[in-house]
Amino acid sequence: MIDAEWLQELRGRCRDEATFHQIQALLQDGHIAEHLAADLEIPKSQDYRLFIRAIERIRHSLNCSDILQAAVREVLAYLNLDRVMVVQFEASLSGHFVAEALGNENDSPVLASPEQPGVAFLITENTSEATAFKCRFDLSSALECTLIEQLQSFDVRSIAVAPIFCSELSWGVLVACYHTPHPASFRTRELLQQFGLSIGNALDHADLLEQTQIKTRKLATTLRTLQKTQTQLIQSEKMASLGQLVAGIAHEINNPVNFIYGNISYIRDYTEDLMAVIEAYQAQFSDTVNPLAKEIEELELDFIRQDLPRLVSSMHNGTTRIRQIVQSLRTFSRHDEAESKTIDIHSGIDSVILLLRHRLEAADLHREIIVERNYADLPPIHCYPAALNQVFINLLTNAIDALANRTDIDPKITITTARLDSDYISIAVRDNGIGILPEHQPRIFDPFFTTKPPGKGTGLGLSVSYQIIVETHEGELTCESVPNEGCTLTIELPIHGDLA
Repeated sequence: MIDAEWLQELRGRCRDEATFHQIQALLQDGHIAEHLAADLEIPKSQDYRLFIRAIERIRHSLNCSDILQAAVREVLAYLNLDRVMVVQFEASLSGHFVAEALGNENDSPVLASPEQPGVAFLITENTSEATAFKCRFDLSSALECTLIEQLQSFDVRSIAVAPIFCSELSWGVLVACYHTPHPASFRTRELLQQFGLSIGNALDHADLLEQTQIKTRKLATTLRTLQKTQTQLIQSEKMASLGQLVAGIAHEINNPVNFIYGNISYIRDYTEDLMAVIEAYQAQFSDTVNPLAKEIEELELDFIRQDLPRLVSSMHNGTTRIRQIVQSLRTFSRHDEAESKTIDIHSGIDSVILLLRHRLEAADLHREIIVERNYADLPPIHCYPAALNQVFINLLTNAIDALANRTDIDPKITITTARLDSDYISIAVRDNGIGILPEHQPRIFDPFFTTKPPGKGTGLGLSVSYQIIVETHEGELTCESVPNEGCTLTIELPIHGDLA
């Protein structure tokens, strides 16, 4: 008598109610029980909980190969067979053996190893009389006769098959083999059917997992692509607007500065002429009473005569500095250089340093940051100038941020350029700042990843720089960092890049 608890467990493991009632009838029907009692293959005292455990072992894995290997082992042990095989259908009327378990280790295997491709065969109804005679104990179907034909050289004399369905389609069959010519019992066939159903369910689950993993990988790839696209759109729009703004400001500043700069030389000449006239006038009245002596004393003419040339020189230096800044703005924005061209890479670096000069000067929070330039003799390189200037400003800005809060060192940024070979150059930007933690280093080029506090960074600078160097210019951007010792970002660029 089967207890209710075991039946409840059986119900939970069956695919549907029909399967449960079929197994329940198989186990409880009195007429079948008498038939099973006469079954010499499996004792009546067999614990049917072993059946459930065998099903659990088959369903334990989510790998198709492991499922099939577990299935043939469990069916062989539970049904006490001579050989168990799984046949997978490939196309119409053809199949091949994909898994096998032997009851006697001395028997010759059909499959030399689980990894070896299965032996293919063609399902046919044309069988010899001897084969048909051997099949008389079972259903003399074309498949069973074909399998007997294929397996008779392996001492197989009788078989029983059960279908395996995946996604409601015929996937293959489970084959129970005997070395003696006798029919498989009713109970064996019924249990074989249930094993076939369980194998099909397990394969469905494995296929579902595989499809889910494939879709997950596709979604992850799509997400990364969307993130890159979003980053590029944001940064492209930002740089386009910034380029137009900078170019406009540079133009507006340049015009009045040119007026001043162009007239300073005339002011210097006029000043010198006026000073000469005043000196001549004073010499004329040197021995007589100077009628303007009081006014000259009140104006402090001697001080003006000394200070005025210095003022003119200071104005000249100031306008020269403004012209340099304007030129750096134009070089940085390169509003008229959106296309690729051949340039001197050092000019872009110098323009960025000049624009960031206000951040390099000493402030309340940090000392003056020294920028050391070790420039090699580099040839002009073919590139997108505006994009590379964006990379330089991102790298230098990060270096300045890393040095901003360090008061225990003399802050320093070293920019070193070198020619690697006939085809590549390198640009290394090193700082002696706080460095990057090892767990953060693999993610520094990810979009929107930043270690800066909110409001101090968007996490787009290094990500966009990586895309510009690696994807646009087919170069390399690498990072080496030791916490509290500094960080080095190295760019490698082809001299004659094949740019899109």
